[in-house]
Amino acid sequence: MSTKTNQPVGTMNHYFHFTLKERESLKHYMDIGLNQSEIATKLGRNKSSICREIKRNSLQGSYLPCDAQALYATRRKVCRPRKKLDDTVLFQKVKSLFLEHQWSPEQIAARLKYEESV
Repeated sequence: MSTKTNQPVGTMNHYFHFTLKERESLKHYMDIGLNQSEIATKLGRNKSSICREIKRNSLQGSYLPCDAQALYATRRKVCRPRKKLDDTVLFQKVKSLFLEHQWSPEQIAARLKYEESV
């Protein structure tokens, strides 16, 4: 058993996102002059996670926890996949072709592809 994660040695660790509190601690440790390895040890994180967090969430060479959290939240919101039938008109058309006209999904897809190219 790994003492740090309470998981058997060799099992995959799950990734956990940095919290605002961790980001504040990270900034504090940076301010007092700890290097990334020392910060990683203090936070119980991998050194590469610390490096990636600083690189990904620094603005103009400066790391600020609140800005880092805002950047994270923005990326999370943008990264969500778009709904396939977000367009209500398209949804109604597909629903009609499928339920009322008994078209197969393949026929509907081919028709939509054809109409898109015209």
